[in-house]
Amino acid sequence: MDEAVNSIPVTNVIGNYPNPFIDNTKFAYELSETVDDLSFIIYSVEGRRIRKLTRLESLTELELELGGYHELNWNGSNDTENIVDNGTYFYMIRAKKDKEVIERTGKIVKAK
Repeated sequence: MDEAVNSIPVTNVIGNYPNPFIDNTKFAYELSETVDDLSFIIYSVEGRRIRKLTRLESLTELELELGGYHELNWNGSNDTENIVDNGTYFYMIRAKKDKEVIERTGKIVKAK
C-alpha cells in the first residue's frame, strides 16, 4: 500500500509513539499542503475496522486535511468507546487530492 504519487502532499508519516502502548498512543503525520480528503483508520489483524480517528482526537487542533504537522491521540477504544484487547493492530492513513490517492500503513501493539 505504499504507492507514492507525486501530486499527493503526504510528506511524512511519522508513526505512533509509544509503541507498544498501554493506555494512549499518539500518531504524527505531516502534509505539505491541504488535501481534499484524509482518513485515519485503525484495523484489527483480521481487517475489521476498529476506530476512525477524527478531529476530536487531534492534539494540534487543525482540520485533518490541512497542510502542516498533525498529532492524533488514540485511547485504545473502538468506535463504540469500548477499550480494545491487548494485541496487534494496524493503522491506515489515506489522503486524496483531485483524483489521486496515497495510503500509508503501520503496525500498533497494545500491551498490558
